[in-house]
Amino acid sequence: MNKIKFSIVAVLLLMSLTISPNVVSAQDETIVVYGMPYDFTEFSQFTAQSYATVQWLSSVSAGLFARDVDEDRNYSPDLAASMPTVSADKKVYTVTLKDDLKFSDGSDLTADDVVFSYQALLSPSINLNTYSTYATYFTNDSIVKIDDKTIEFTFGDPYAFAIGLLAGTIQPAAHFQDR
Repeated sequence: MNKIKFSIVAVLLLMSLTISPNVVSAQDETIVVYGMPYDFTEFSQFTAQSYATVQWLSSVSAGLFARDVDEDRNYSPDLAASMPTVSADKKVYTVTLKDDLKFSDGSDLTADDVVFSYQALLSPSINLNTYSTYATYFTNDSIVKIDDKTIEFTFGDPYAFAIGLLAGTIQPAAHFQDR
């Protein structure tokens, strides 16, 4: 009897591994599977109430710069066309966006979205866990659109890890500014 029970369990286990409707192959569209300890209902890092949600959203949104996957983990341009131009006093960072950037809905990503995203990070009413860090170095007036592809970031003081602050994720202003 034990051998029959074992055989049935083994067959069911093998069937569950081979007949799963959720099997993803390399030919399928990209599917992200991510475990969350609660229902995922908020899709904006600006309004998310959970640190876990913000972490997840940061992994699917791009920033001006991102860490390389190499051993050194240095920053390199992501949405930026190149590393920023830095003033002699190490306070002003000028960033130019790559050509033809789009959000997932097909809308253009412009300097307006970058300025909006950083000003949202600097809004105490949004209560992001990074507010105190960004507010230490920036004010809303220190992030300025030069043209549709160029943004100037003026730090209050030189900061050794400036590129890390310029790696914050960019969100579409059109989707969030009314909120």
